[in-house]
Amino acid sequence: MIQCRFSLSDSDEDSSGTASAPESTASLLRCLKKIIADAHFVESKALTLFLENGMIARLLPEKDGLESYVLHTGQGIVPVIDF
Repeated sequence: MIQCRFSLSDSDEDSSGTASAPESTASLLRCLKKIIADAHFVESKALTLFLENGMIARLLPEKDGLESYVLHTGQGIVPVIDF
């Protein structure tokens, strides 16, 4: 579930938006039922997901101290809190 700002890119198009704005969430449907091949965090706590179809999704946290992620991985549940 994505509930923050995001950007998507692939060979066909680039888009961005925020999950709280209904008009921008339609682009997230391109990610539906895609397998995450890899994931990385950068220093800014942005989560980058590399999907099986070559799409890249970046989750961009607000710097308000309220952003967090909970990842379900093969190694268990991993909470990530951005302060």
